[in-house]
Amino acid sequence: MEKYDLLHLPTRLFKYYRYDDRLNAKRFSGEIYLATPFDFNDPCDCQRDVYNNASQREREKGEGWLLKKLIELGFTKAEASVRAKSLLKNDTYKYEVYKRQLERVGILCLTPNHADTLMWGYYANNDGYCIEYDTEKIVQRLVIGFVNKLDYPTARRLYQADGYENDPLVRNKNVTEEQKSFLSKFDSLSISKITNLFLKEIAEKTKVLNFVKNVYLKRFAGQNIQYYITPDGAPSTLFFDKNDIRSISKYYKKTSTWKHEEEFRIVVSLGGKYIINVGSDCIKNIYLGCNMPTEKVMEVAYMMIKYKVKAGLYKMRRLKNCGLYPVLINNVLNSKMTYEQIEVYLNEKCKLFW
Repeated sequence: MEKYDLLHLPTRLFKYYRYDDRLNAKRFSGEIYLATPFDFNDPCDCQRDVYNNASQREREKGEGWLLKKLIELGFTKAEASVRAKSLLKNDTYKYEVYKRQLERVGILCLTPNHADTLMWGYYANNDGYCIEYDTEKIVQRLVIGFVNKLDYPTARRLYQADGYENDPLVRNKNVTEEQKSFLSKFDSLSISKITNLFLKEIAEKTKVLNFVKNVYLKRFAGQNIQYYITPDGAPSTLFFDKNDIRSISKYYKKTSTWKHEEEFRIVVSLGGKYIINVGSDCIKNIYLGCNMPTEKVMEVAYMMIKYKVKAGLYKMRRLKNCGLYPVLINNVLNSKMTYEQIEVYLNEKCKLFW
C-alpha cells in the first residue's frame, strides 16, 4: 500500500455499518463514533504488550512530564504522583496505565475499499450500508468537533498548563510547510463553530484559534495500518516516542490476517468514545448492501432527504462470477415513487440471475 497520513489522505475513505434503527438517523446526519480498542473485533488490536519507557521520556521531556501525562489520563494528582514515582523505578502500574490509555484514546477506522465482500459480510451483514466521507473535510471537522466535546477541566488544563493558547509555530518545533498549509484552513469561520464552554470565555479569538491548531498538531494522528507483524512480535512503548520505531506498532500495526481491509486509521488522544458530528455534507456517497430489502432502501432515501444528504446513492449488485459492483439508484430519492415502483426499479437495476 502507498503510505498515507493526515496530510496525505487516501483519495476515497469509506466506513461500513450494520443497519441499526437506533443509529441510522445519527449516521446520516453526520455523526461519527471514535471507538476505543476495547470496541474492536480483533482482541489483539492495540492490546499488545508494552515496554515501560517512562524514565527515558521523563529525562527527555523534563521533570514533571510523567505526572502531567498521568493526570491527563484521569488520575487524581495524588494517584498520579504515586504511579509516576513507581513507573520511574519499576513496572508495578504499567498495565493499569496502559489500560487507561486504551480507554481514553479515540480511533476512527476507515478503508479506501467499498466493494470488499469480506467487509460487507462481517461489518454490514450485506443488508447494511457503507458511507463514503469527504477526505477534504473530515479531518478539519473532526478537530472542531473534538474541541467542542472537551470537558471544561480538560480544555482549561490544555489551554493553561500545556500552553495551547500560544502560537503553534512557536510552541511546536519542526512544523513542516505542509502542516502550516493545513493549519491555515482553521480560520475565523472555524472559530465561529466553537461551542466549548471554556473557550467561549476567552475574549482573544487568536488564542482560541491557536488552541484549535495545537489540538490538531498534538492530539491528532493518522496513517494506514501496517500488516506485516507476527502474533509474537516485539512490544510497543508505553508512552509515545516518535524516535522509537516500537511506538508506531501500538496503534498502527496488525497481523497480515487483516490485510484485505487496507485500513486507514485516525487516532485522537483523549477522544475515546466521543461522538462527533462532521455534518451531512461530509458524506459524498452511500452504498447499500446487495441484500438490503426495498423497505429499508426507502427508509434510507427518506433519511437522506430529511438530513439533506446531497450524495450519490448506490446499491451493491452481485456479479455473475463473484464480487460486488455499485449501481447508481438515485431515482429512489424521488419522493413521489411508490413502493411498487421502487421495487420494479431496483429489480431492474440490481436484478439477480435467477
